[in-house]
Amino acid sequence: MANAIAKWKDYSKARDAMFSRTDHPAGPWTIVRAGDKRAARLETLRDLLSRVDYKGKDEKLTRPDRSIVFPYEPAAHEKGLIAP
Repeated sequence: MANAIAKWKDYSKARDAMFSRTDHPAGPWTIVRAGDKRAARLETLRDLLSRVDYKGKDEKLTRPDRSIVFPYEPAAHEKGLIAP
């Protein structure tokens, strides 16, 4: 565990490079803030359901909380939406 903490900045730098290099309109990254695990799971399901068309879909119930689930953008780091 201590080794992982010591390498936190390296891991974060690699993660950020991965997001920047691999985010693409055909395959975008979606970020899930998971401090509250239950809310993260529910909002992830809402996000998935919002992307699929189906009969009887209630738009209000499938609208995810964008403070928890949101598309990756480089500015998310500056806004503090992604852990440093």
